[in-house]
Amino acid sequence: MEVGLHFIDFLPGDPATLGPTLADAAKAAEQGGATMFTLADHFFQMEALGRAEDPFLEGYTSLGFLAGQTTTIDLTLLVTGVTYRCPGVLAKTVTTLDVLSQGRSMLGLGAAWYDREHVALGIPYPPLNTRFEMLEETLQICRQMWSDNDGPYDGKHYRLAETICEPQPIRRPPILIGGDGEKKTLRLVAQYADIWNSMTSDAEELKHKIDVLNRHCDTLGRDPGEIRRTAGGLLVLDPFEDTDGYLKTVERYAELGVELINLGPLPGDPDPVGFIRHLGDELIPRLAEIAGALSGIARVAGVDVAGHAATEGGDPGEPGRDAGAVGVAGDQVVGEQAGNGLVEITGGQHELLLGWQVDGFGHPAMHDTGQARGPQRGPGALHR
Repeated sequence: MEVGLHFIDFLPGDPATLGPTLADAAKAAEQGGATMFTLADHFFQMEALGRAEDPFLEGYTSLGFLAGQTTTIDLTLLVTGVTYRCPGVLAKTVTTLDVLSQGRSMLGLGAAWYDREHVALGIPYPPLNTRFEMLEETLQICRQMWSDNDGPYDGKHYRLAETICEPQPIRRPPILIGGDGEKKTLRLVAQYADIWNSMTSDAEELKHKIDVLNRHCDTLGRDPGEIRRTAGGLLVLDPFEDTDGYLKTVERYAELGVELINLGPLPGDPDPVGFIRHLGDELIPRLAEIAGALSGIARVAGVDVAGHAATEGGDPGEPGRDAGAVGVAGDQVVGEQAGNGLVEITGGQHELLLGWQVDGFGHPAMHDTGQARGPQRGPGALHR
């Protein structure tokens, strides 16, 4: 099981400390074995996690800064709000990050939700259905700009006369979509995503969401094994409060094919870098053991572990996903539950959060109905 480090703990006080602390956090994550470093795409701190007036750094500027501070860890926003940037500019921004980081950028994308910062900063905030339409067109535009087609794009919400993007990315940025809405979000995951990030915090519910995603893939004629599964639903749990219990929960997620979980210090932690170093020293090695144990079980069951699907007889099939395209190394097991005792493992992403139902790491969880589910825990639960 891999770890994606999500950082939103910008400490109040002297602004001069924010840059060095962010750099130290990313370096500690990389040195500790995390394979992904993510920030939230906001301009105000999320009110489920702090005050809007608390410090918060703009995401892509910060990732560009971190590209020069790190060497191996993947960098992305979890996730980019579709309303904040024109799609062509967004594709160019992510491309620039990819080139400067030597092929370590990803495109995390979502429909946006934080109405207060939209209204405050004069950013148009259309209805949810419209934002989902904008999200799909943005995905199409980015894919076109990262292809040989530099011709026009004519959509309902966006019209581009040319889609020139030079230089091209060193590695086509993997597309990460987060969320669990069954009608729209999971359909977009099935059609466009390299990575899915589920915010479901219950293993049985996650199993159901995987079934829904697989049905969307069947409808579209896509192999669900091409989509990498990740999970942000455990972010607000303190893994050190009951480490054994936490690891048992992670094992259940791993059995369902989740390859990466999001962890990180939450606002209110006075030593975010220390928390990250503790993860690297104490937890990440144990999470790697979970992955190793499952790989051994898969081999005994006759399942090929390396991103390849296996036939019922145990012979390797076609590659389940291109590890280079996803950009985060990690074994992938694929097996039918009825056939060999394993649940099918694929892969996935987005920007949601956890134990109170909030998305994208602190955002009230938006579902296809447009309803927001409020906090199920008090704010005191956020402070360790």
